[in-house]
Amino acid sequence: MKRGTSLLKILRKTNLKWNFPFYRSQHTNTVVGPEKDRGLLPDQEVLPRTLDFDDAVKACQSQTTWELLRALLIFKVCSFEKFVENNYKILSWSRRLMGRPLFNAMMRPTIYKQFVGGDDVTSFQATVDRLQAAGMGPLVMVTLEEDVKDDGPDADQLFDRNLKIMVDCIEMTSKLGSQNPMMQIKPSGLFPLHLCRMISTEVPYPNKKPEVVEKVANAMQTSKEITELGNLSSIEIAQLNKALQRLKHICKVAMEKNVIIMVDAEYTYLNPCLNLLALAMMLNSNNSAPLVFYTYQNYLKETPDILSKDKAFVKAHGVSFGSKLVRGAYLYKERSLAKEKGYPDPVCETFEKTTENYNRSMDIMLNNIAKYPGKFSTIIASHNEDTIKRGISKLNELGIPRRGTEQKVFFGQLYGMSDFISQSLGQAGYMIHKSIPYGTIDEALPYLSRRVGENSSIFGGIRRERKIIRRALADRNFIFNSIKILSWSRRLMGRPLFNMIMRPTFYRQFVGGHDLASLQTTVDRLQAAGIGPFKAISLEIPRPNAQQNIVEKIANSMHTSNEITELGNLKSVELQQLNKALYRMKQICEVAKEKNVIVMVDAEYTYLNPCLNLLTLAMMMNSNGSAPLVFYTYQNYLKETPSILAKDIALMQAHGISFGAKLVRGAYLHKERSLAKEKGYPDPVCETFEKTSANYYRSMDIMLDNIAKHPGKFSTIIASHNEATIKRAIYRMTDLGISRRSKEQKVFFGQTYGMSDFISLSLGQTGYMIHKSIPYGTVDEVLPYLSRRVNENSSIFGGMRRERSIIRRALADRVLSKT
Repeated sequence: MKRGTSLLKILRKTNLKWNFPFYRSQHTNTVVGPEKDRGLLPDQEVLPRTLDFDDAVKACQSQTTWELLRALLIFKVCSFEKFVENNYKILSWSRRLMGRPLFNAMMRPTIYKQFVGGDDVTSFQATVDRLQAAGMGPLVMVTLEEDVKDDGPDADQLFDRNLKIMVDCIEMTSKLGSQNPMMQIKPSGLFPLHLCRMISTEVPYPNKKPEVVEKVANAMQTSKEITELGNLSSIEIAQLNKALQRLKHICKVAMEKNVIIMVDAEYTYLNPCLNLLALAMMLNSNNSAPLVFYTYQNYLKETPDILSKDKAFVKAHGVSFGSKLVRGAYLYKERSLAKEKGYPDPVCETFEKTTENYNRSMDIMLNNIAKYPGKFSTIIASHNEDTIKRGISKLNELGIPRRGTEQKVFFGQLYGMSDFISQSLGQAGYMIHKSIPYGTIDEALPYLSRRVGENSSIFGGIRRERKIIRRALADRNFIFNSIKILSWSRRLMGRPLFNMIMRPTFYRQFVGGHDLASLQTTVDRLQAAGIGPFKAISLEIPRPNAQQNIVEKIANSMHTSNEITELGNLKSVELQQLNKALYRMKQICEVAKEKNVIVMVDAEYTYLNPCLNLLTLAMMMNSNGSAPLVFYTYQNYLKETPSILAKDIALMQAHGISFGAKLVRGAYLHKERSLAKEKGYPDPVCETFEKTSANYYRSMDIMLDNIAKHPGKFSTIIASHNEATIKRAIYRMTDLGISRRSKEQKVFFGQTYGMSDFISLSLGQTGYMIHKSIPYGTVDEVLPYLSRRVNENSSIFGGMRRERSIIRRALADRVLSKT
């Protein structure tokens, strides 16, 4: 092959088309067809292009930089378990210590503003306006969190006060300008807690006692008092009748103002009563369309069955049915109560079983919404991306529109949480509502505390949202502003005080030390984590493929977690470090298999490579079952590489294991030669570039021949910046009949991000599987990497004339096209 032959001609000879709009392709995903659908849930359709939870810039565009920073800080604080467990004590203690004015001054712009919409009509309207501008509606919530236990003479005054707050809130909600105004109510704030418990005991399954539901609905509708209900006392009957009149008043105002009412569910010992009251309210208010919704907590085992029977009960009475589907917020309290009282735990054993419940409930509602337009409605109130995606897939499957006038499906999340999901849904045209608390700081404290405590599972998984926020901030060049802030802080504080604050925080987080002693401490800690034994293992086992029993021993230990007790002359400390390392690698392999992510194991210096080779072969034995998942990196500037590759393949074939290889020239050229000279051993590196190329071609032929001969059992990535190598690979693939995008005969190409883009883009545009090796990290973190790339890959940078020529031609084409 002549070096001067252009890559374009090679691609054309293999019937490929190369259109090269360089400026456009850098930011365009050229993958089409089935490849782009990878990663969807079973039976899930492709999401609309306008809905992208990963587009950080778009998802956060309605939030100010300060709001993003505030969310980032609060979510980080809420990830600390001790704070979550003791949050109410911490907040209450802080209020007593600071005094109410100072405490409120601290809370208002931070935690309060993050999770509460406002404490008066003006501030709340401003919050709603901002949400509606981003495509989201309000689900107004009054922060009545206390359980009312007082049966004394002043109790009715408290319940009447709560009624007035709810009615006023309905009035306010109707004036907010929302297309589907809705409000969340807590009926347990309207009558004694003891009564709620008693009714729940008397009527544990309301849908099984239709006569009781009808009796309560009739009393609520006609104002005729109930005279008896089970074993309720005369005082309790009187309290019930008062409660029904308060609920009647709420329904009357809601119907007049056309405001949807979401009835909260609470603890299991209260829910039957709340369920009974909600069904009675539906019978009276859900005539033409669902106006009253009940909340179904799917972390409770019985929920889908209760939902199905409630739905059948309401439908049999010829009225509409509305449901709010949640996972649930009283997980720990429910389990502790079950343990304390000695009854079966009502909560699903695992998150996955809760998800199954949620999906069942969602299917019940969506199927009925599709079948009976106008008679059913639901709000999918979830912070889980997979649940949202499944809901959207089901909407598409059933032909339910995003914004239906009769087939109404809403999505919902809490205000201040999962905003990137909410805003993405709103921008894509779905009916999304944020559950927004309304009240003063004092009124909101119990709510805030319960949200932090009971929704710790959401806060624990908030890493995803923090990542989205950080990406959005990075797009706004926040890093430069933060540098200015730090510099300004240093000038303001003075260097000694600034350093005293920085050393135990940011500095210790990201820097190993400032002198030999502190650096040694860091190194010792890393070695204790399992980094230490690699060199010793390489000395003990210089050729892993020649010691099959050792590879099997390592693989077995990694698979079973049975610790290795002896290996050559390794010391007990080194064996301990090795066992810890194997456990960590096992975890990596398990997650990779679960997520179907290919793992490329890097090779390094020759004095470490035997150990890395040994560990990778062991990982292959455990993980490369039906297809190559773990790949090892073969550095072809080392003289022995093709023979090592062939022997590794033979070892894996003998065990029936699939095999993956990443083929590189190598990045430690100068260091390896200087080490050989310094230590006095033969130079392991090929003498010339041509001999390295010959090595590379031998390794490439070994892999491509096996890929063609044993489909599905072999895979490789040809990681090269050299045009001649790429052309030769394309010819060999054509000769062997290996397709560009094959499910079984997988050949990838790879280049470093920001280098040889004209090769990468040409390959991608013509249908080959091309991957860019993309470093991830801050500027400071990647500086050593960049330095090593410049030094070790000087041959690539030295031969950049070709790419510079391509770029100049692309620039000239743009300039000429504008003149």
